This record gives sequence, structure tokens and C-alpha cells, in this order.
Amino acid sequence: MKQRQLLFSLIILISIVLVSGCTNDNKESNQSPTTEQFDPSLYFNNETTGKLDDNDNKFSWRSDSDDIIVTADKHKEGEGPDSLSLQNITIAAGGKSYSIKPALNVSKVQSISLSADKKMLAVSFFYGPGSNVFMINLSNGDSVDLNKEIEAQGNGFVESVQAYNWSPKNASLAVAYGDTSSSKIAIVSGSDNKVHNLSTDSYISTAYVLWSLDGSAIDCVSEKPSDQYKLYRMNINEKSAHEVVEISRDDLSKLTEYGPTYFKSSNDATS
Repeated sequence: MKQRQLLFSLIILISIVLVSGCTNDNKESNQSPTTEQFDPSLYFNNETTGKLDDNDNKFSWRSDSDDIIVTADKHKEGEGPDSLSLQNITIAAGGKSYSIKPALNVSKVQSISLSADKKMLAVSFFYGPGSNVFMINLSNGDSVDLNKEIEAQGNGFVESVQAYNWSPKNASLAVAYGDTSSSKIAIVSGSDNKVHNLSTDSYISTAYVLWSLDGSAIDCVSEKPSDQYKLYRMNINEKSAHEVVEISRDDLSKLTEYGPTYFKSSNDATS
């Protein structure tokens, strides 16, 4: 009788261990959007908030912790869409001050995003044809014009960086780059600026690039064909992508908090 009770207790113990192991595996697998569905809760939220003061003469943004400040003077010459330009663009961080000097005639700061490890800053500027994004090392002030850097690494003319997003793991930036009618998806390393294209596919435009919670996967929301957004999943190792599901306008509105905070207008008091 005692032997039977011992055997029965052993069977129960083994069952508990197996069930517990399966539960842990499921928790780990849920960190990455592996299922063919749209679920925003599976994406990393890296929203950067701060205090914005944007008037006719000057742009100023200050992080909530007041340790990062971005400023720029506004210069207007003549009339027309190209009459306004940003000058004396400065980033203050850690008691140091750094200058950014875009080669393009940028006229507006569109968004600012801090990397998950707090070591890098990305700033998106608007200029006539599109967006010009800079990646700045906050410890030494080294800045990289991503439009020019991606071009320099043999990826053709980069008119605009349409979307970008920091990794939850390190200072790697996922970007959608191209022109006003096409975009490709890549990862730019913050440590050495290397550009790693994730697919040979090209899309009409890209609204979002999204990291999984564990940083192992990237999805993008892109147009293909025109005015029809779809969710595409990147296979980082194989440099390929496949369509997951169509995305409605309502679905798009659910993703605003999963990317950089875009400033709504020059009259906003906060971001």
C-alpha cells in the first residue's frame, strides 16, 4: 500500500513540473508576435515624453527628467514653403552641449525619441520632400545623418526616413527609408552605424516599424498597394518578409503610442 501511495505521489509531482514548464514556455513565446494576427500588446512601447515650447522664433524640448534639452532657432527669409529654416540646433545632455548641422534645409522638428538604454537620441526633422533623421550619441555628441549614412552604405538615394523605432534591448534603430513613393526596412546599429537591410521587398510607404517586447522580431505597417495598409513580419535571419494581416484605419490609431511621439503643431504646449 505504501509503495502505491509513493508511486501515485511521484506521478502527481512529475505532472506538476511538466505543466509548470509548459506554462513558462508559453510566457516566453508570448514575448514575440509569432502568431498571424494584429495584437499591439505584443509590441515594445518606447514613447518619449517631454515639455515642448514651439513658437514663431524658437523650438525648445525638454525631457521630463530635465536632463536632455533640444533647442533650435527659427529663421525666416522671404515667403513660400522653403522660407523657414532651423538654425543653431543644439542638444544639451549630461552637462555637455552638442550642435547638429543638417546639410538639408530643415524647417521643423517632427519627433524626438530616446533609446531604451538612455544612451542615444533620435531626432526627426522635416524638410521639403520628407524626413531627415539624426542619431546622436549623448555621451560624446557624435551625430549621424541617417539619410546620408544609409546612402553611403550602397542603398541608393534616401529622400526620407519615413518611420523609426528604438530596440528594447540596445541602441539599435529600426528604420523605413526610401523616397515619397517607396520604402525599405532596415536596422541601424548605434554602436558602429552599420545598416542591416531586413528584406529586399519595397513598400509604397511605411507608417510604423514595431519591435517585439523581447527585441527579437520586427513588424512593419506599410502600404502595398496604395491606401491599403498591411502588417508585414520581418525574418531578420533570412532577410525576408511576409504579409500577416490587413490593417484598418482604426488599427493604425492604436499604434501611436508604440513609436516616437510626433509633435502635432507648433502651438502645442506639451508633447
